[in-house]
Amino acid sequence: MARDIAPPGNDATMSTIIDQSEIDALLEAAKKDTALETPAPAVSSAAVSPAPTSLTSRQAPSPLNETVPPAVKRLLRLRVPLIVELGRRAITMAEARTLSLGMILEFERQMDLPCELLVNNRPIGNGEVVRIGDNFGLRIQEINDAATRIRSLGK
Repeated sequence: MARDIAPPGNDATMSTIIDQSEIDALLEAAKKDTALETPAPAVSSAAVSPAPTSLTSRQAPSPLNETVPPAVKRLLRLRVPLIVELGRRAITMAEARTLSLGMILEFERQMDLPCELLVNNRPIGNGEVVRIGDNFGLRIQEINDAATRIRSLGK
């Protein structure tokens, strides 16, 4: 069920969080309103090298076309988590209890391998970690086509 929350540090602005069942329902409604494009193979940066662009949290989404069905418009306005997975490791509960400040955790993953890019906890591509001033970013090297990315948000 959808619920409103105030983002940290901004009590005046309200965000809507919806669960997976609502996303699935919106995707189903969108399928009825419009046919999704036929999936194309994943695009690699080796095939296409567009000029680097930067997406910051301050950028507004592009305006929605007037011909887009309302269910699709609602889907496109959803805010979903964007995650770059640097590594993953399973540990026992006993090991979790011993974690402390200053400990270094090792992951069984080579540093030069691409990191996985996830949207709403679903993989959509990968890329290399880059430094942007004092922050880090991700240079996308491979990404699924738009239809596959949208479908991956469903079941």
